[in-house]
Amino acid sequence: MDFTDYKHTMLCKVQLFLGNEYEVSEQRVTKNNGVVLTGIMAKKQGINTFPTIYIDEYYNEELTSEDVEYLSMKLAKSLTKAELPKSIELEQFTDYERVRDRLKLKLVNADKNKDLLFEVPYKRFLNLAVLYYYQVEEELFEGRASIMIRNSHLSMWGIDQETLDRDAMDSVRIISPAKICPMRELLAELYGDDFLKEDFPMYVMTNKEKYYGASTMMYRECLKKFADEKETDFYVLPSSVHEVILVPADENADAKMLLETVTDINRTQVDREEILADSVYYYDREKDELSWIG
Repeated sequence: MDFTDYKHTMLCKVQLFLGNEYEVSEQRVTKNNGVVLTGIMAKKQGINTFPTIYIDEYYNEELTSEDVEYLSMKLAKSLTKAELPKSIELEQFTDYERVRDRLKLKLVNADKNKDLLFEVPYKRFLNLAVLYYYQVEEELFEGRASIMIRNSHLSMWGIDQETLDRDAMDSVRIISPAKICPMRELLAELYGDDFLKEDFPMYVMTNKEKYYGASTMMYRECLKKFADEKETDFYVLPSSVHEVILVPADENADAKMLLETVTDINRTQVDREEILADSVYYYDREKDELSWIG
């Protein structure tokens, strides 16, 4: 079965399972790093928000009609489980004074998102780009539903990019503070206390949601505090768009080796849309400066 047949069969079967109360349709979405995914969305009558589930990862050429029938049934159940019980009111989004306190930012790869950068306000940060978004009703979406801020929104609000950047930097520090924990603690949480016998001189930095947490690289006060506590410079490894790894600079930390490690992990362990950069950054404690070194 080719992908086109698979997609059309899934659409028809999901519509059949959900019934006439829903309108099931396809949505092609360009995600981070230019990754294009095929989603199936189910709009329920009277509700202005609707879930979308991407079907690309479930496809392979060996799928049978029975396989697609089963996948469609599971997808239909997942869509109904993900739907909201009522419409979301977004009238406040037109009022910038009500938006500014829920602004957040994220870091993406500048080169891999060139087309997107024509459509949105952004600023360069080293070899990355800072983008801005509005967080929608955290209690319903666990902080992960958002509206990307586009150039048209600045015109609607009558503000410039500098105002947006200043307000987003102020807001994100409050609603999405940084967290730094030893890598050992994270691995112990995932694999048990005995996973590492020796102390691991690496630290994970992200935000409280662990969502687009690489943006904490922008929190200069956090970088300085960490450097002062450890009394050392350190390397910053972008393990994904959601977190970075801090490595104290000592005789065992080799920049070339760290760059090779980041590149290898990006190729083998990280989804394409979650890759931040094949890069290593360096924080100089004395200069209070973060730089891109490769």
